[in-house]
Amino acid sequence: MIDIDNLISITKNLGIENIVAELEFYKNRINSTDKDLILPLVGEFSSGKTSLINSLLDKPNLETASRATTASIFEVRFGADSCYAEIVNKEGSIENIQDVTEIKNSTLSDVELVRVYDTSTRIGSSTILVDTPGLSSNDPMHRIALSSYLPNADAILLLTDINQQITRSLLDFISSTQICQRPIYLVITKCDTKTPNEIEQAKKYIRDSINFEFADIIAISASQGMMNEFDALIAKIQQNKSAIVEYSIEAQIKNIAGEVLNIINDLLKQSDNVENINESIDSEKGKLKKIARNIDDLIKEVGYKVNENAETSYNQFRKLIFTQVDDIVKNQGRDCDQAVYGAVNSCGNMIMQKFQRNIIAETLELARQRQNSSNSIPINSLETIHISDQAFNGFSYNISLSSVGHKWDKVIGYTILAGAAIAAIAPAAAGAITIGEGTATVVATDVATDVASTAYTASKINKLRKMGEIASRTGIVVENVSNKMDEIKNMNQQLGEKVGMKRGLIETSVGWVTDFFAKSARQRAVSEYIDGTLLPEFRLKVTDLGNTILREVSTLIKQESQAASDVIRKNLEAMKVELAEKKEEYTRKMELYKEYSEQLKQYIS
Repeated sequence: MIDIDNLISITKNLGIENIVAELEFYKNRINSTDKDLILPLVGEFSSGKTSLINSLLDKPNLETASRATTASIFEVRFGADSCYAEIVNKEGSIENIQDVTEIKNSTLSDVELVRVYDTSTRIGSSTILVDTPGLSSNDPMHRIALSSYLPNADAILLLTDINQQITRSLLDFISSTQICQRPIYLVITKCDTKTPNEIEQAKKYIRDSINFEFADIIAISASQGMMNEFDALIAKIQQNKSAIVEYSIEAQIKNIAGEVLNIINDLLKQSDNVENINESIDSEKGKLKKIARNIDDLIKEVGYKVNENAETSYNQFRKLIFTQVDDIVKNQGRDCDQAVYGAVNSCGNMIMQKFQRNIIAETLELARQRQNSSNSIPINSLETIHISDQAFNGFSYNISLSSVGHKWDKVIGYTILAGAAIAAIAPAAAGAITIGEGTATVVATDVATDVASTAYTASKINKLRKMGEIASRTGIVVENVSNKMDEIKNMNQQLGEKVGMKRGLIETSVGWVTDFFAKSARQRAVSEYIDGTLLPEFRLKVTDLGNTILREVSTLIKQESQAASDVIRKNLEAMKVELAEKKEEYTRKMELYKEYSEQLKQYIS
């Protein structure tokens, strides 16, 4: 058993504050009288993880999607006073959700953790079941979410569909987790279609085929209530909960002890003269420079990935935005500017978020490949990396689709209004006014009839325009016409508003006609906007985002390297001072380090 208080004391003496804080956390957890047991469910996508959890809830509200849509982790806690959820975003703020059915996987792109509370008592209140992303998901952020969360696990429920049994992803997961020293329980799902003999044969095949000793293997069917073996397993886990949690914490503390031992051994390699310590300090500076070069090489390699992903994102955006905008223009017609601009920004933001996630995932993967080689770099910060979200302030929008093809709508509308006004006063002026070859009454009556019955046809619009030109050329200025036109204008606007139109009734009617001929013009305007403004701007934005990610990743890793190096150099500098000025104190410190080394060796043996 590791003496955690002693280990904390050692790390404090060495000045490794981040490790001290981690050890304090584990100490508090060990001393807790009712320790939470964290039990993630891990398996292929659609292996039945969410269905299993839903079968245990009083309100089975977790969404079982038809495809992998989120990298969010769902912690499910039982025995609550009511059913609700807490959504924890990347910044740590919490949003309370009273109706869990409102939580949709497709809306959780910026959410790392969802805590679900349920009144069910089928699982103990201190046992937390965790729904995780599928093992074989193509989304790299799913893999990062899973690998980042698993160190918190005290034991693991590994789910596999009886019709698939053992997949490549399951074998890889088992291989990678053998070093984590957590008990793994294999849960074979969807067993209602198999006979008891077939189920036992499946269990035997798995035991014989995999070089791994599972803590237990059980068979269930959550959809058909075939849960006896699961209930028995959970009862056994909860009965041994304290031992399982303590074993898990012990394993994590042992790993920390190994890290501290490496630091001490580096210090003990130093000799007992100032010159050699100076050499060691210079050597440490050299190591830091080498790591910095390795980081630069990594960033350069990631840069190629950034360019590849940027081009892929550009092509995705181009294809998607042309399709979406074309549908909007066709279906919504004239007043579609707001919908087009919303689609442009929503699509751009979505693809750039995906681009950012892919770059982070590929950076971590490349860094892991370099471990245990001369090109290795510290990756603790990458394992839990949080790149700050880059502000997306939208794209430029320099077109007005509502005006395309409607240049003459107002002129035509006012010509119609003028004609209607003339028609209204025509009886009083019959025979007194002539326009061209006909009378005002004839013209006005023709106008009014056309407006009422055929305002939708292009030929009548042209006729109305010609009538307006005739009226204009004759110079008819009649006060009664002007007054009547004002009345008709007001009535026109009121009628338009009454039926929910933004414009007057006549202008709207005219707009319907000209809109028919404006569709092709709008589509040309949209194409010119996308090719001439939007796509170049997207390429620039995605390139800037890629460069920002590279800078932040580089800075983050270098800060981690610098911090680790500073601990060693700080101790070396102190040793040099003590060696030069306080020989006895230096000797005592060296003996203390040797004592620490022996203690830590016992801890990790």
